[in-house]
Amino acid sequence: MYIVAAPSNLARDPYLYAVEITNTATKQRVVLRDAGSLPLWSARQAPSGPEGEGDCLPGAPTALVSGIVEQSNSGIGIQMPTLALKVADGTLLTFRLGPERVLLASDLELKPGEPVTVKYAASAAYEVLVALAITNAAGTTVTLRDESGRPGWH
Repeated sequence: MYIVAAPSNLARDPYLYAVEITNTATKQRVVLRDAGSLPLWSARQAPSGPEGEGDCLPGAPTALVSGIVEQSNSGIGIQMPTLALKVADGTLLTFRLGPERVLLASDLELKPGEPVTVKYAASAAYEVLVALAITNAAGTTVTLRDESGRPGWH
């Protein structure tokens, strides 16, 4: 494997991010970022999908739900974390959050057993709930996407 990588532009992020990956045996190449290091899955690029959601929420009504964090799969190496939230009636809702680097930069910890409020919308293109903003018990809010679902990261 041959990997071209670039450093993050976030001050506290010591990691390198892959720009392209080439399988040296097969010569197969996958380009992940454009010349400016913007992810090809971000809202500023033509394709959109579950990673960025991009324009997958056009006109989708937003909702607000509060509950207790059941599980969060965020952590180093997890590219698109999710949050499982248990609401008052016992229903478990799972939300796509945003890139791990965005959550780390915000200092928002999602610990099991803690209450949070999630502003979200249902994706029109995928059968997922997409978090737009998360507010913890201390009142700290992290905005992940705007009302249209466009990511706040690039």
